[in-house]
This record gives sequence, C-alpha cells and structure tokens, in this order.
Amino acid sequence: MAPLFPAWSDTALRLGLCVLAVVAAGAVAFPMVYVRTPYNQDRLFPVDQPVQFDHRHHVADDGIDCRYCHDGAEKGPYAGIPATSVCMGCHARSGTTARCWSRSVA
Repeated sequence: MAPLFPAWSDTALRLGLCVLAVVAAGAVAFPMVYVRTPYNQDRLFPVDQPVQFDHRHHVADDGIDCRYCHDGAEKGPYAGIPATSVCMGCHARSGTTARCWSRSVA
C-alpha cells in the first residue's frame, strides 16, 4: 500500500509547528518588552520648558537635586512645575528671589 503523504511532509509539519510556536511566543513577548522601552515611554524626546528658567545655578552651583523641586520627576513623563512655596522654602531665608528670575534663559 502506498503512503498517504510524501516522506518530506513530516519534516514540513515539524518545521511549521516550530515556526508557529516561535511566532506565538514572540506575539506574547513583544508587547511586554515594547511597553518598557524608552521610546514607548517618550523618554527619548526633549520636553520644551514651559517656563523660561535657568536651572544651571540651582543644579551646578547649589547641587540641588531635581526631585527637590519637581516631585513628579520620577512618577510621570513630565516633571511638572513646582509651587512657589517650594521656591520660597530657600529664597525666603536668603532674600535672593529676584535674582533667579532676572537671569532666566531658554
């Protein structure tokens, strides 16, 4: 009696099942990996400054960490604008309020 399928059909079936398993695993794994990439979380694109403010003095000269003023820096895609009371925590003691805003640059 002659075989119903040719001899190479077993190899083709096994290869097809392996390819199907790899595609199915990739279809599950790819979205889980993609949502964790910086590209998906918009971390590769610079954010325009809503307020023209010079951060160089506070960061370089005074060594203030970003999270001191911007409490949303680690929680979301945007750091947010600090409340005036945060600024006045330091500037009320030193009396240097006008100097920071007069040196504002882009």
